Amino acid sequence: MQRLLRENARDPEAGLLVPLLRLARHDPDVFFKFRQDFISRIPYASEAAKEDAWIDTQKALTQCYPLQSFKDGVFELGRVLMGLRRYQAALRCFLESMRHWGEHHVSWFNCGICHVFAGD
Repeated sequence: MQRLLRENARDPEAGLLVPLLRLARHDPDVFFKFRQDFISRIPYASEAAKEDAWIDTQKALTQCYPLQSFKDGVFELGRVLMGLRRYQAALRCFLESMRHWGEHHVSWFNCGICHVFAGD
């Protein structure tokens, strides 16, 4: 399914991405493969798709483990949460990312953005 979507839908819509994540049982590796598509399309999706993405990102977060230094799925999920305007949840992701994968200036920058938009 992943290969079919990647090869035949060069620009998959959010309406296809959320069911793919569900079909994969919220596997962070599947999310990681399509992370740019999630990040770029979820902010412009329908309200129903945004709500589905919110629920599914929470489930994917429960399965993210710091096993590979080059796959920081928590950081990428935080970027999706920023697009969903869930700034407190995104902030938690960026802080968790830095705890497991190390500090990075982009993570700190995103934390600042989250604080600003959350009104802190």
